[in-house]
Amino acid sequence: MVIMRLEADNLCGFHSFDIDFSYPKKPVHSTIPDEHLSGFPNFRYKKVNILMGTNASGKTSIGRILMAVFNFVKNQDSSLLSSLVGRKSREATVYLDMVVNSPILHRIGMHLTPKENQTGNDDFVITVYHGMTPIHPRDNYETCKAALDQMQPVFSSDYSDELEGLEEFGWYFSYPGERSRRLLSSPNGNGRYIDVLKNVLSSLDCSITDVIPVDGAKNTYLIYSTNQDDAIVLKDGALIESDRSRLSSGTVHGIYIASMLTDIIEHRNGFYYCDEQFSYTASDIEKACLAVMTQKIGDNEQLIFTTHNSDVLDMGLPKHSFIFLRKSIGENGADVTAVDASYYLKKNTDSVKRAVENDLFSAAPDTSRIFSLEEI
Repeated sequence: MVIMRLEADNLCGFHSFDIDFSYPKKPVHSTIPDEHLSGFPNFRYKKVNILMGTNASGKTSIGRILMAVFNFVKNQDSSLLSSLVGRKSREATVYLDMVVNSPILHRIGMHLTPKENQTGNDDFVITVYHGMTPIHPRDNYETCKAALDQMQPVFSSDYSDELEGLEEFGWYFSYPGERSRRLLSSPNGNGRYIDVLKNVLSSLDCSITDVIPVDGAKNTYLIYSTNQDDAIVLKDGALIESDRSRLSSGTVHGIYIASMLTDIIEHRNGFYYCDEQFSYTASDIEKACLAVMTQKIGDNEQLIFTTHNSDVLDMGLPKHSFIFLRKSIGENGADVTAVDASYYLKKNTDSVKRAVENDLFSAAPDTSRIFSLEEI
């Protein structure tokens, strides 16, 4: 499953925000092969997306909105989406262009209109639009998008009818301390997960010696360390509360990282959103895990990866893989803009890292107020 474009207004503080995950020009000597729909070489999409920006620039919020739309499409539960509305007194909108399994470009539109005398998240009238256009062998995203743009959208409060015909899809959102996961395919035994978990944890902490499953206990593992007399218990992807303090913060996050890595390797979900999972880990570990994710992401799959680590700019990823979020004060308050690095950097010799160091994308944090504290 592939996201091509997201537009949002009055959600998570976004105002007339849009972010494009397509790219029109075929790259030369790309390090990520087959960044197009399988069988449709002109329909190009960004298979790996690195979101960078200052704190509170919207990196996590983009994932929250996508997760809310996905859960609404699957369960028709509007509570999560309604909770993201910024100003409760005015309408919020979200539009999503996506390709699921078949060669069809889908557009999901949602309007959340406040009811009179509203008091909570349920006080919105939600109407939905679902548009579709087939993708032909020579089509690209731009031609299919133009076809959808020409359609007159008709919004309806009958969710089931509007969303009929949208295929099943899976996802994996991972935020610090929480996850949202819907499997597209069944797990392939425990072998790969144990190998991935052991390799990741032992890379983060060399005192970890082994990870073994507990006989007769589903999704339960014992983590052994030279520094611990007793094994650490991992059940259903989480440590028991009494064991959390026995591992460093970075090693605990390694458990979440190993879970996502396994799912990507086994192609269980199709869409992956990895948000700030490496805040407690060394830069080399983050780069190594991202390299494996990039190498293993499959056909018609997509990864969005948020980070503050500028070292990933040296990994040789295509320029269009990098999207910078910049926040500024506008008429509606704080506005966020998504800037594609390839829009500014046209030459093969252009360096993304040098551009960031020179703040070409105007995405660097303002530290002047911090330094002004020296005068207090």
